[in-house]
Amino acid sequence: MTSNPLHERGGPGLPSRQLGHLRLPVIRVFALFVAALIGAGCGGSGSGSADPGASGGDSQVVDNSSFRTGYEPDETAGTPPVAITLLTFQNPGTGRSPINFDIQYTGGSVPDRHARLIADPTRPGNQVLRFWLRNAVFPTAYQSHTMGRIQTRIEFPSPVEELYARQRVYLHPDIAHLLSYPPDGDTWWLSVVLQELWAGADWRGHPNPARLSLNLVPDFDRGELFFIAFMDTTSTFETFWSEINRDYALPIGEWFTLEIAYRMGNDSSGRFILKAQADSASSPTTVFDVTNWTYSPYADQPGGTGPVGLSHWNPQIMYSSDNVLHHIRDSGGVAQVYWDDFEFGFDWPPGW
Repeated sequence: MTSNPLHERGGPGLPSRQLGHLRLPVIRVFALFVAALIGAGCGGSGSGSADPGASGGDSQVVDNSSFRTGYEPDETAGTPPVAITLLTFQNPGTGRSPINFDIQYTGGSVPDRHARLIADPTRPGNQVLRFWLRNAVFPTAYQSHTMGRIQTRIEFPSPVEELYARQRVYLHPDIAHLLSYPPDGDTWWLSVVLQELWAGADWRGHPNPARLSLNLVPDFDRGELFFIAFMDTTSTFETFWSEINRDYALPIGEWFTLEIAYRMGNDSSGRFILKAQADSASSPTTVFDVTNWTYSPYADQPGGTGPVGLSHWNPQIMYSSDNVLHHIRDSGGVAQVYWDDFEFGFDWPPGW
């Protein structure tokens, strides 16, 4: 376990270009606020108490059974349509009743950020969920920096020990503007959070919370985006492990399928696997296959809670800094991620 000096800055951080390679970053939610209470559950995605910058409606706990949606008009409705705060899924799985997911925002209004159901610009007749994040308006604890966020969130009624999820993701070409970030620019938090899994929630008072976070990070010298995954805690500001794969460049302007598998466990039994496959690829790439802690090691120490399963999950997030969002904006673009064909269940995938 390592302490992260970036925590003293009060916010997520990512080092700049150095000798053509990335140092492994550690990213955390700011100490002065907690993540928005989102998704299909209640609560927040972050540390501490409820986020004063979050907005959105009530939320709903998701039961432990399989779920799937294609966001199509006959199965999904979003209200209000110009900046969705409530997604209603009419047919989320065999024998399931309709389910509501909340979408919440950290700061701002419709011109700054919104989620909408839109026609897929790449495939006629298909509807997708779009996250659109132009301005970072919520203040952080570091200097005068601000941030922006859109996310869904699921709260599980009981701890989840295994999770499999699959969804399609499209990084809008505008996100490539990040790769032109100036060499002499401010180097604070140059990444985008795409997904987070929570093993115990500190905003619910869990004594041993931990977070598994998936982010995209730029390699400026190579002109490509990569995934980084890490397990940390927002209570003691330590990182338990961190992995980056610079052999797999994220597709930009092309749909790709993202699969994850999570298993609760310690440094010898915990598992996290991430696979990705661009539509133009013939087979998936295993981006990460990690055997390590998937809950806080402090839970296994004297006085700890013992093993901790997943309590909350942000399956879709776009969360980043003013450095990232405003550089994309000032370069003539808007940070956007599209989501489609989302499904998950609670069994380890065969053969993995």
